[in-house]
Amino acid sequence: LRDLLLSQNNFQGTIPSEIGHLTQLSRLFLYQTKLTGTIPSEIGNLQLAVDVLLDSNGCSGTLPSELGMLSSVRRMFFFE
Repeated sequence: LRDLLLSQNNFQGTIPSEIGHLTQLSRLFLYQTKLTGTIPSEIGNLQLAVDVLLDSNGCSGTLPSELGMLSSVRRMFFFE
């Protein structure tokens, strides 16, 4: 799986830690959803991710330090 584009929908719940198993992911779009909870640290496993857009949802807490491991990222949005 290269692109996970699930934005602008009514998905509810949390981002599962299993997101870290998608190591070939290039684009992760989960903006404008009803997701809540914290962003799992396993997101740091997405080493090939270029775009990580998680803005405009109900996520809370601090950003995991593992995001610093995403050296290929061009765009990363987390604002409300």
